[in-house]
Amino acid sequence: MGLHNPDGSCKLPHQWQREFEQLVAIVAPLELPQVVFKLFSTNDCGGFFKAIPAAIHTNTKVWAKLWTGRSGRYEQEKEALRQAVQAFPNANTWLAGISVGSEHLHRGEMSAWEITSQICDIKHMVQHELAFTGIPVGCADTDCALALPCNQQVLQAADHVNVNSYPFWSQVHVNDAQVQMTQVLGKLRRLLADDPDKVIAFGETGWPSMGVHGASLGDVPNAEKYWKDVGCWMHRERIPWVWFEGIDEPNKPDMGGVGGAEQNWGVLRLDANERKFDMIC
Repeated sequence: MGLHNPDGSCKLPHQWQREFEQLVAIVAPLELPQVVFKLFSTNDCGGFFKAIPAAIHTNTKVWAKLWTGRSGRYEQEKEALRQAVQAFPNANTWLAGISVGSEHLHRGEMSAWEITSQICDIKHMVQHELAFTGIPVGCADTDCALALPCNQQVLQAADHVNVNSYPFWSQVHVNDAQVQMTQVLGKLRRLLADDPDKVIAFGETGWPSMGVHGASLGDVPNAEKYWKDVGCWMHRERIPWVWFEGIDEPNKPDMGGVGGAEQNWGVLRLDANERKFDMIC
């Protein structure tokens, strides 16, 4: 979920509360054992801190994504996570897990050794210093990056492997999207065949309601079809997943010049009152 309002201002606690309640209602038909909202920073806008009361009130959990890098941002994200865990008791009741980084290997921004070191650092802080041994700490990257031999140490260090997979960005026709997702999951399972207990999740996936990218057409019927084909497959097979995303973000830049796709991945339109399709299986 995005941390900002369309005008660039930071979301306030009551806005988080409203959005959580609306999204919980959307996924209610799935009867999920636990609803989890992934937040894309622990430090930016104070959004992570402001969203935690909403998670507690709605009996949901948040998944923390820490931005990393070499500019000091990692230290800021780590400290914000520490402060939140210390401020809100019983973190295991509201914090589902933590991902260190977001496709940094895919973009070549950091080495496997750097990401591994930061995963181990967060694991030590959360699981040992703060004594929340049941909260997993892992990675988040593309299957292509995670499959490289030079990056295998990241998989070994992670408690939880989040693979971000978007057939839309691969220019795949929506009719062929489930085939690609099945192949991605098979690749990761083969890589981790010696560690069958390690959780593999689709940490981000979805389909936009606007944009064109090769054979990928973004519109509401295709977004709904992607949910029916891929979302219901993941739900039926009990594959952990995070749907990208809850609500459209019109303030985001149009990455790749694909006609508004970046701003229109939400299940809900901006006003958070109109759902594009029903998340039922």
